Amino acid sequence: MFLSLLLISHLSLIGGDAPAAWRSCRLAEMRIGDAFTVTTTKRVYRFTVLNPRTGHVSARASAPGRVLSPPRSLYILGATHGRSRPDEQMLVLMGAIEVGKRMELGIGSRAANARAWSLPVRSIEHGVEHGGK
Repeated sequence: MFLSLLLISHLSLIGGDAPAAWRSCRLAEMRIGDAFTVTTTKRVYRFTVLNPRTGHVSARASAPGRVLSPPRSLYILGATHGRSRPDEQMLVLMGAIEVGKRMELGIGSRAANARAWSLPVRSIEHGVEHGGK
């Protein structure tokens, strides 16, 4: 199963014309200044990469169709799957975002007490801004 997850994560580009829709992305493969949009059921996140090695990004969020919030410093820690209860296990793909998995985020830092999780990711688009400028 782990090998199939690795293979799926490297088959990230789907579709052909702009905007580029991805199934997954790895922060370490991005450059400073790269921008991408992640959509969940209730939020649209607009990220600009500040440090791809650490996952440090500038982030703005909104409800779909609403104006984005002011920029905020976040760390994208990984894509998570599982653990709906404390006694369950959770799979974390460090430094990645994947459609169908939740984003694990560090709010202002990478510390354990600063962690938050999004709803499952519905789409990832490179260089696209939604919900306001």
